[in-house]
This record gives sequence, structure tokens and C-alpha cells, in this order.
Amino acid sequence: MSTYNNATTKEFQNGIWLTTADIGKRLLCPDINIGIDKMKVVFPVVSPRLPLNQWDSKSIRKMKYGASETAHIHVPTDLHSECSIGYNWNPVKGRIGWVEFNPSKVMHSDGHLADIGEAYECLDHVLNIATGYLNFHIDAEDVSFHRLDVTVDLGPVIDLQRALYLARSARPYLRGKPELTLNQKTLEVETVMFKTRRTGTVLFYDKSAEAGLDEPTLRVEVQVLRRELMKKGPRNLGEFSLDLLRPLFLDRVATFATLCMGTPKAQTDQILQNKSDTNHLVSVAGRELLGTNGLEIPKTDHFVKVDRKFKKNYPYNSVCDLL
Repeated sequence: MSTYNNATTKEFQNGIWLTTADIGKRLLCPDINIGIDKMKVVFPVVSPRLPLNQWDSKSIRKMKYGASETAHIHVPTDLHSECSIGYNWNPVKGRIGWVEFNPSKVMHSDGHLADIGEAYECLDHVLNIATGYLNFHIDAEDVSFHRLDVTVDLGPVIDLQRALYLARSARPYLRGKPELTLNQKTLEVETVMFKTRRTGTVLFYDKSAEAGLDEPTLRVEVQVLRRELMKKGPRNLGEFSLDLLRPLFLDRVATFATLCMGTPKAQTDQILQNKSDTNHLVSVAGRELLGTNGLEIPKTDHFVKVDRKFKKNYPYNSVCDLL
């Protein structure tokens, strides 16, 4: 098993399974340590250093005041993954270059989620590689962000399908319906996506299914595009900090976190409508209360069987998760 974000998933090591309420609490934590999954930065360029006919692809688009020229090339990073370098010449806007890469894949062979420090280190490495293809001067204020994928991994999750069910009502944007991706065999939800053309995309998905993890892991990913970055920051490399990244993330996941936080009350109301579930809740509460006072009651086979069925519908670590 690969732990993707030690800063936000210490529960992996402590053996604590997360309820939906726990997920909500962690997402709303003001000092949450988020990671960076993908990023794209743009910067002014003097000229291409490598002839464009040697790049992977090249295109020319006719414009009113001339022709725009664009080129792309994929380059190994000498670490664990490659990066993409681009160049564009526009008769009106001039010459710009860009680099696009996934710092998590570049820095870690197992896909471990890169934190902001590693992302900054990776960006510096990729920009140095780009100097072999583009002629430019690296200045923090001239290097602006075009896309940032701000990400958090949460796990192990008791009921991942319930979390993804709640994600369908997250509504991170004023408009837009969720797009679902289902497992073709089990028909379980694997991805819930909210997508906009200009602002960005928010993804809730089963990272354990994608990466083959042993423990069920929920990934929450907020893709922020240039339009929002220019308004709220970080606009350039000099502003790259958690103080600006956290609000971008929390703004899009707040509704989902609130839904998760409201889950226990909704569960309790549903439990009390069923006599057998109500009896089991009383039994669990009584055992836990006696246990806190030093009196442990052995679990019978019947209790274990009923509790296993009960947890499938109402996941919990302690009775407090249900109240």
C-alpha cells in the first residue's frame, strides 16, 4: 500500500478508519496541508533555443494580423516522469513559453502526493530543463500560473460509496450537474466530477481503485484555472503559498464537507425509524458506556453478526459518530 499524503492522512498509520463526519472535519480544518497534483506555468520568452522543426509537434494558425506559431515537446526530467514544454509566438502578444507537469509523479515513483515544498522544488527543476529548449530569464514575478490542481487524499474511509454519494450534491459551482463514472463490473461510483469551461473542475474519486491501494482512499481534487488564479492568487511564482492555496480549495469543498458533517444526525433519524436498528444502537451505546467504566462485555456471535450488518448501513468507530 502507498500512503499518498502523510500530512493529511495520519490515520493510515494509526489504524483509524474515517467516517463521513471525519472527512468533513478534516476538509474544513483551516491549516489543512494540501498537495499539488498537476500544474502549468507560463512565462515570457526571448526565442526558442531548439529549432521548432525538432519539436514533437508544430502548428501555424492564421490570424488577422499575421500567423500564430505553436510547438510542443515532451521531455524526461531525470527523476520519475516527464514534463511538457510549449512555445507560442503571437504577432500581437509576442512570445511565451510554458511547462506542464505532475509534481507527484515527477518527485515520487509511487505517485505519493507532492506537498507545496516538493512542488516548488519540482517546478525549479523543470524550468531549468526548459532553458535547454527556450531562451528566457527566470524571474518569480514573470512566471505566472495557468493551472493548479490542489489536492487532498483521505483514508482509510469506512464507507467510500457513501462519501461519493454525498459528493453528487456538493455543488462546488453555482451551475452544473455532476458527471459520474461507474465501475463497469460492480456499477459502483468511482468518480464524481463538476466541470466548468473557465473556472475549473472539482473531482471526488476513488483513488484506491485507480492506484490499486489496499485501503479505500478518497481523493478530492480542485483544478483551478488561470481566470480564478488571476483574481484570487497565487498569480505568479512569488505568491506560491499555502495561505493562498487553502482558500481556493476550501471554497470549492465547503458544501461537501458540510454534507459530510451532517451525516450522523441523518443516520440517527433513520436508525430510530427501525426497531431492530434502534435496539442495536442502544446495545452499542451501553457496551461503550460500560467499557469506559472498566466493564467489558464479551461480544457474542449474534452481536458480531448484527453489528457487521449494521455497519454496512451506518459506518462508525464509536457511538459518537452516530449521534
